[in-house]
Amino acid sequence: MILKRAFKFKLKPTTWQTEMFLQFAGARRYVFNRGLDQRQKTYEATGKSPTYFEQNKELTGLKEIEETSWMSEIHSQVLQQGLKDLDRAFRNFFRRVTKGEKPGYPKFKKKGMNESFRFPQGVKVENAKAYLPKIGWVKFRKSREIRGEINETTIVQEGSDWYISFSCQWEKSPPKKAPIDEERAIGIYCSPLRQKGV
Repeated sequence: MILKRAFKFKLKPTTWQTEMFLQFAGARRYVFNRGLDQRQKTYEATGKSPTYFEQNKELTGLKEIEETSWMSEIHSQVLQQGLKDLDRAFRNFFRRVTKGEKPGYPKFKKKGMNESFRFPQGVKVENAKAYLPKIGWVKFRKSREIRGEINETTIVQEGSDWYISFSCQWEKSPPKKAPIDEERAIGIYCSPLRQKGV
């Protein structure tokens, strides 16, 4: 049996790390919004929208353009996750349409609202510190032990604070049944008097 659970902790970043969090979250938001705008305009012009794979291929080229060269400072996984979030939003939209529901069309993300980014891999944890690619070791308030293998790590802003959430999973063995001890087996005794109805 595979168990899944998220472990969330409050971060204690330095001023520089907080600035990096905002940059990474802003980059994810930019990629999401740019991808959404591209899908809308391409669909209006051709009747088809670019796929996640087609948009993902463009990320490398964007880093080489002066206007968007700043993207080279952001970990590639964070940028890719922005496009995956967009692709998931569209898949959910079309799934609801198919079911006859009233879906909400994917919306552009606004600065300062639900700022977050995530890493699907590459994060390490040692005691009360987490290693985030291109950011380094960040301290957090470890209020409990993290269990299992980390599959995904999300950094999210709530108010003026930042939190880290580890999505983990581990395998749990089913409980073993106790063996039957035939020598200690319990039987039911019925007296002869009760058998005769006395």
